[in-house]
Amino acid sequence: MIRDVCQNHLLQALTLLTMERPSSLHDEGIRDAKVAVLKAMPPIKKEDVILGQYTSSKTDPKKKVRLILVSSRPSSNESLN
Repeated sequence: MIRDVCQNHLLQALTLLTMERPSSLHDEGIRDAKVAVLKAMPPIKKEDVILGQYTSSKTDPKKKVRLILVSSRPSSNESLN
């Protein structure tokens, strides 16, 4: 649930900050301006994405959390920490 809320808020901020002035300040005018921003964005390509998973660090007690790369361009399952 938290991931969905964070994603939603980021998209709202993106569209509100980058949209053109709406045709009206009514709901439909603002919605149409925000939709125009989303339609203008190019689709995300799979080769431009790196997937990762946060896990607890069992090897270093000072580091409580580390990021494990699930898929990346160089090689998979590398740690960024």
